[in-house]
Amino acid sequence: MVDDSEKKALAKVTQGQITVYSNALVQRAVQEITAKSPELIRSVIKRKKILIVGGQESYQQFILAMLEVGEIECDVTFVAPYWQDEVIYSELSRVEYNMVIVTNNFSYSALSIPGLVPEIRKKYPNIKIIVTSTGFDEPNSVAALEAAGMDAFIPLPLRIEPFITKVEELLSK
Repeated sequence: MVDDSEKKALAKVTQGQITVYSNALVQRAVQEITAKSPELIRSVIKRKKILIVGGQESYQQFILAMLEVGEIECDVTFVAPYWQDEVIYSELSRVEYNMVIVTNNFSYSALSIPGLVPEIRKKYPNIKIIVTSTGFDEPNSVAALEAAGMDAFIPLPLRIEPFITKVEELLSK
């Protein structure tokens, strides 16, 4: 219960003072967590970031579920459709992603993927690129994507174990 003297004291406090006090509390909490559990802080900072380009929402959720099944600790962002290059490059410039997964998920043409892969590789040479698609059945098509900078090709439909294994392998490099 707040008495009259506390109400008068609270009435004199400015928003700026509350903000300074709040920031100090947050800073102290972070320092305490860091001191008690530095591995927790490191795990949060080191979470991998994956951008998924293309695919319908249900397919995106399927990929997200597979990553969770594989216990791959990562933050996932979705951008669709993949033929809007400016949206993709804007997102890539906004966040330092570790991996891009490009898919056509049956619903989109695979024609834009060969142009997208070399551009991502040129602008972001350290990012890992996985293509999941139905449109590259010929070995020459996959070889062309590899030559353009793709790290892995996984044909659709995805199977959980090979997908998780490849993602883990590439993120560990």
